[in-house]
Amino acid sequence: MSSQNNHGYLGDSVTMAWGIVGGEDALFRTGVARFVGALDQMRADGSLPLETARGARALYYQRHAISSLVAIAEMAATQGYDLYRLESENQGSLRRAIDFLVAAIADPALVLPYARENWNPGPFNNYLVQDLGFMAQRGHGRHYMAWTEPYAARFPDSATSRRLGDLLAEFGAERPLIDEFSGGNMSCFFALVR
Repeated sequence: MSSQNNHGYLGDSVTMAWGIVGGEDALFRTGVARFVGALDQMRADGSLPLETARGARALYYQRHAISSLVAIAEMAATQGYDLYRLESENQGSLRRAIDFLVAAIADPALVLPYARENWNPGPFNNYLVQDLGFMAQRGHGRHYMAWTEPYAARFPDSATSRRLGDLLAEFGAERPLIDEFSGGNMSCFFALVR
């Protein structure tokens, strides 16, 4: 099952990067296929079933999956493919997944019907209290929400980008936003795009 959730997305984002560096198209396509698979399993509201079933960490893992999906979309963009605008047959899209996360951070009750499955919830068993620790700066200046930088650079005028910015400010995030899972210092990489 972990090959179909955030672990698979992260692993295939690395495989995709190796494919780009090594000129191996099959490895590059692995990342694209994983991205499409994520959209195909997404619910109509943008929630990812294997992430949001994680009890108190439902939003934590929704965010984790999005981070890798943004990384995949950015790598695809360097090769001329626009995954940001891709929609599955069930209308799954990266934007929809992000919109769900943003809405559920503001109103955690949105994720509770899924989180109550409480599958592998991590250190907290109370799914009614969502772990929003990913919204805080962590050690060594790292921030799990660094993926918001490329998204906001691509869609600077979108309501979602504005809401992400407002949430980060509300939780006291400071630039630069750096995260290895996203690709490094995302504020630096995308500062000129803004």
